[in-house]
Amino acid sequence: MDGWRLYPEGVDSFNPFECDAAAARQYLIDHEKLIFSESDVSVNIIDASGKQEMSLSLLRDTDSIPDSSRFKADHSSFYKEVDVLRHIKASNPDLRIISILRKHSLSPLMVSRELLLKILTFHDIGPGFLDLLPAFRVVDELSEKGNSLWSVRRGCQGEIGIVDSK
Repeated sequence: MDGWRLYPEGVDSFNPFECDAAAARQYLIDHEKLIFSESDVSVNIIDASGKQEMSLSLLRDTDSIPDSSRFKADHSSFYKEVDVLRHIKASNPDLRIISILRKHSLSPLMVSRELLLKILTFHDIGPGFLDLLPAFRVVDELSEKGNSLWSVRRGCQGEIGIVDSK
């Protein structure tokens, strides 16, 4: 997991002609408080192994799930960074699904920037993944201004309501 500070340059799939690594790192630093939680961690990991080739479609299609003698999936939930890192280093499953949770849809991801970069580096996930992160940033409105007919209004007690802006 060494080299996570240099992500995405530390992964095998990095191509400097396709990604400006310095700009990607700077974006994550500039938007850290909008995307990542400073203290909360909530990560679910499903590790699956079997005697046959594993794929996401195999897990989705209930008709094709093999009997348990040929297929094993373990689900774990983690609430501390050290536990997440210990788990991913300890095993090498055929298929690993990592879910990073949020308290609610308007809150940041429950993972630190450092932990996410360590996970991405360990699993050699290319910088294209970073294009998804802005979708999970904290925003003042449920949708971007000018792109929707809906807007958000905050009430006196802090409740959020959706108002048709027509």
